[in-house]
Amino acid sequence: AISSPEDRQIVQEICVRVSSRAAALTAMGLVSLLKQMDRVGKPATIAVDGSVYSKYFNFAPRIRKYLKMLLGANADKIKIVETCDGSGVGAAMAAAWGKTHSSK
Repeated sequence: AISSPEDRQIVQEICVRVSSRAAALTAMGLVSLLKQMDRVGKPATIAVDGSVYSKYFNFAPRIRKYLKMLLGANADKIKIVETCDGSGVGAAMAAAWGKTHSSK
């Protein structure tokens, strides 16, 4: 069966709402980490990796919008940069840290 224009509009609205919620939850997680590290109000750079952030339509601007809602003017002090292979780099950093901090 072929979908109707109304069906497609409903699906589009659901996608917008789900992706907006995902962006809001991502922003909340970032703000929580910034608070935990006592970085709110201070310049901070956050590296992100993943196709949702880089390729999903309007996802990055939505995160920025929610950061602004949560932090106000302090959101302007946060720089978000895209990285390549962030999970691989993170795993390597964790392994290096573990090796240098393991008990012998």
